[in-house]
Amino acid sequence: QLFCEEDDCTRQAAHALSNFLHMQADHQEDIGAAAALRAYYTRIALVEQLALARESREFVDQQSSRQNAAVQQGLPAGVDLTSFERTRLEIEDQVLQLRSQDRQLRCLLAQLAKVDYDMSAIEHEQLEIFQCPLDCQRLKQQALTLRHDLRGWRYLACQVNETSAPIFAKMLSSIVGGFGLPLPTISGLKQLLCPPDYSCLAANMQYELQLTVETHRKWICQAVDEKCCKLQLAYERIRLAEQTVESWRTRISQLERLDDSGDGQPGERATAQSELLKARADEIRRRLDAKLAEVDLAEASGGLRDRCCAGQAWLLTGYE
Repeated sequence: QLFCEEDDCTRQAAHALSNFLHMQADHQEDIGAAAALRAYYTRIALVEQLALARESREFVDQQSSRQNAAVQQGLPAGVDLTSFERTRLEIEDQVLQLRSQDRQLRCLLAQLAKVDYDMSAIEHEQLEIFQCPLDCQRLKQQALTLRHDLRGWRYLACQVNETSAPIFAKMLSSIVGGFGLPLPTISGLKQLLCPPDYSCLAANMQYELQLTVETHRKWICQAVDEKCCKLQLAYERIRLAEQTVESWRTRISQLERLDDSGDGQPGERATAQSELLKARADEIRRRLDAKLAEVDLAEASGGLRDRCCAGQAWLLTGYE
């Protein structure tokens, strides 16, 4: 619109810059899609954490009643009775924090997805992690093709000429910090008598844009590598957390058999149950970490907005 009354070459340069900005806007929508996914899956994890908090509170109340009943019967308490109240207060504080976090994420998700998700009123998917192999080398190649920001810089580098260079320099200096390429000062009379020489500016900008493209390529490949490693580590940590949960369940089964035979130790089963609840909470956190790592990888791979809007699987593994 600013250059609609200018000559054809100037309008073509403005059109090229508009296309570049559209590509950068598409990249920002990929970032927005990733933020929405993070908020969505974090809220699902919060639902699980709130359910586990309620279960923990019921367990504390049960153990507190059992110990108080034993004291009333004249038996010594196996644990500090005041510890139950402190644990109950810790759980209540955790619930308040979880609910506050959920409200914040609900507002963020409503802004990003234009939908107000009430997790208590709708069915939502489970926070399940399906560990899949990753082809990081192919993911890097896909990212170099799909990333809208890189495509924008490549496109702009191909559009530089003596006419477009000053327009690009003026606009880019205000939107991306510029390239350190000062425009030559030209008086109105000189500009009227002879066309200004922007050949040096065009050559310098061409060099800077090519350098920007190459630097961006390296950064994207490094980011995909890092996200792949982070996701693979998250998968491994889930496996360890699941083994820890199963180990505590096995221990509780052993203690139940000892109690049935009269050989159990007072309070030992309650301690094991408490440790199981902690292990389950840690397992939820690790599943969330893995899901967020998947989102990070999907964002680094590019094209996330397009896959989400098309109803396709948003996570690329390199084996598609």
